Amino acid sequence: MKRQELEEKLPSMTQAQLVETVKTCLDMIERLENDLSAGARKLEEMSALVKRLSDTNHAG
Repeated sequence: MKRQELEEKLPSMTQAQLVETVKTCLDMIERLENDLSAGARKLEEMSALVKRLSDTNHAG
């Protein structure tokens, strides 16, 4: 659901619907945080590899 659609529906949602919507949003945030962490780790690995390759080329 798009943000604008959700914002339009918020005033008419029941408490149960609001709770479920918040839970869904929290799940999405958690997945995004995990994806970002995995991406950051991969970036660090790639940066270390590039540095090692660069150091090897300069030393050789």
